[in-house]
Amino acid sequence: MVCRLCSLLAFLTFAPVSACATFEGSGTGGNGGTEGCESVEKKRTIRLVCTTNFDGEPGQQEVFWELAVDPTGRISGGDEFGASFSGVAELPEVFLDDMQTERFLPNGLKTIEFTQLQATVHVREGATGRDVVLTAGPTTVQVPFSDDCTPSGICDTLSGRLPFKNVQCTLNGFCVTGPLPVPLEVAGSVEGYRADSSGHVRFGWDDQNMFDETGAWIPSDAVFEEEVGPNGFRAYFEGAPVAFECTMAERGQVQSPPSSLISFPICP
Repeated sequence: MVCRLCSLLAFLTFAPVSACATFEGSGTGGNGGTEGCESVEKKRTIRLVCTTNFDGEPGQQEVFWELAVDPTGRISGGDEFGASFSGVAELPEVFLDDMQTERFLPNGLKTIEFTQLQATVHVREGATGRDVVLTAGPTTVQVPFSDDCTPSGICDTLSGRLPFKNVQCTLNGFCVTGPLPVPLEVAGSVEGYRADSSGHVRFGWDDQNMFDETGAWIPSDAVFEEEVGPNGFRAYFEGAPVAFECTMAERGQVQSPPSSLISFPICP
């Protein structure tokens, strides 16, 4: 009887401690412990859909712009935190390929002069805090190209992947060799965010006021003479004025789900 009583007392004394230790160290759900609170993805390439004015006609174009968010410290429930932000606005290679035709630019496109270029970071959920505008302004950018149009040359080799490369050589004497990335930045870190008590803080590109109550996209006209919106640019493509107005969205022009955003667990 004594031995059984000792065993029972030992169980009652130590079992809760053991169970608590297991729970605190589990790190499940982003709120059960500290494991994984800081080891998360801080960079993601996110799809945007844009309206354009090129060739005098309204059109649409998708782009994928990289966003990087780096909190200045641990994000804890109910506490304030700051973060640094950067990004890359990229014009896709297939879009630059299209610009090489006589319909758009008779002599092809090698140089883009951005007069305004920006993207706005928005905290979708999990915290309160202001939007942050990343910019790259004014800058002249050279499109990646090669004038090696010889048989088995660079353009000929790329034509195995995109046959239009040889057509570019015939039209302009050069071909596009890749996408055009332009760095976006904001000076210093941004303070003043306050985390919710639990859950996740999710950052993405701005998509506010761009979807109606049914979740359908409301396009914003791209007008060169007007100021650029939250995401977009104004530029001269070899002297031709071009406007882009963009919003974060999934294919089908529906609002991006939380899984598309950069997500940080709120630590206890």
